Amino acid sequence: MQKQNIYFPSVITFAIFGFAVLGLFGASFVMLGTSISFLFSNKPEALSVLFMGVGFGSEALILGVAGFYSLQRVMNVAIADTPARLAGARWHTFLMLLIAALFIGIGALIVEVQWLNVLLIPIFTVIGISLPIWAFMNAGLFEIELGERWRAWAIFGLGMTVGPAIMLVLELVIGAFFFLIVVLYIATQPNLLFELQNLIAQIENITDPNLILELVEPYLLNPALLGLIYFYVALCVPVIEEIFKPIGVWLFARRINSPAQGFALGLLSGAAYALFESLGVSNQTGAEWAVVVSTRAGTGLLHIVTTGITGWAIASAWLERRYLRLFLAYALSISMHGIWNASAITIGLFSALTFKEIEAWQPFIVGASTVTMILLIGLMVGVLLIGNKRARDASRPTV
Repeated sequence: MQKQNIYFPSVITFAIFGFAVLGLFGASFVMLGTSISFLFSNKPEALSVLFMGVGFGSEALILGVAGFYSLQRVMNVAIADTPARLAGARWHTFLMLLIAALFIGIGALIVEVQWLNVLLIPIFTVIGISLPIWAFMNAGLFEIELGERWRAWAIFGLGMTVGPAIMLVLELVIGAFFFLIVVLYIATQPNLLFELQNLIAQIENITDPNLILELVEPYLLNPALLGLIYFYVALCVPVIEEIFKPIGVWLFARRINSPAQGFALGLLSGAAYALFESLGVSNQTGAEWAVVVSTRAGTGLLHIVTTGITGWAIASAWLERRYLRLFLAYALSISMHGIWNASAITIGLFSALTFKEIEAWQPFIVGASTVTMILLIGLMVGVLLIGNKRARDASRPTV
C-alpha cells in the first residue's frame, strides 16, 4: 500500500491549536479557581475574573474543533477534505439576533442579583456575544462554499490565535513608543512634571472615580494628548489589525478558488477575531453589563465585514493580479475601522467628562458620534448582504 505524504500545514496548525487549547484551558481553570477564592473573600473583582475564566474556556472549546479537523487532515481522514458550508437558512440570522437580545434583556434584569450573577451571567455573556457573531456569519456566508473543511477551520483558528498574537505584540510596541515620547516630553517640562507629581499624590488618597476624573479632565482635554490618543486608536490600531485579521487568508491564498471564496473566508477569519476579542474583554459586571455586551455586536460586525472585504481583495490580487483592488480594499477597511474607533472613543470620553468649557458641546459631539456609528452599521450590513449575493452569483456555474 502506498504511504500517504504528510501535509505539513495541517501539522503546523494542529500544533498551534493544540498549544492554544492547553493554554486557554489552563488559564480558564486558574481564573475559575481564583474567582471562587475571591467570592468567598468577598473581593469585588471576583465576578470579572469569573467571566474571563468562562470566556477563555469557551474559546478553548471552539479552538478544539479547529484542532480536531487539522488532526483529521494530518491523519488523511476523508472528512477533512470534504467541502464546508455554513448550515443555516436566512431566517436563522434574525432568530439568533432575537435570542441574543432576549438573553441580554434577561441578564440586564438579574445582573444585580448576586447569586444569579454568579450562576447565569457568565453563560449569558457567552451567548450574548457568540450568537450575533454567528448571525452575521450566517448572513454573509449563506449558500457559499468555503472549500476544504479542515482549511476553513484552520483559517478560523488562525484568526483566534496567530493573528491576535501578532497584533497584540505590535500594538504594545507602538503603544510603548508613544508612551516613551510622552515621558520624554514631560521630562523636559519641569512645571508639568511638578503638576503631575502633585496629581498622582492626590489621586492616591481618593477612592471616588468621579473625583479622580475631575482631577484628570484638564489633562485629557490637552489637544496634543487627544491627538496622540486618536492617532493611535483610529489609525495605528486599524492599520495593524486589518493586515493581520485575515492572516489565514494570506497563508492559504494560493489554495483559494475565487475572490468570492476569499470574501467568505475573510468573513470567517474576521468572525474568529471578533469572538476572541469580545470574549476576552467582556468582563464587565453590574449595571453596565448589558450595554457592554450589546455594543460588542457592532464591533463584531465591523471585524467580520472589514476582514471579508480584505479577504476578497487578497484572493483578487492572487488570482487576477488585481493589486490596486487590494490597496483600495485595505484602505476602505482601515477607514471604516478608524471611523468606528474614533466615534466609540469620542462617545466614551465626552460622555464621562464634566469640564464646564465643553459642557455646551457635549450633547452635539456625543450625538454626532452616535449617528456616525449607526450609519456605519447600516453600511456594513449592506456590504455584508450585497457581498453575499455577488459571491453566490459568482459561484454559480455559467450556462
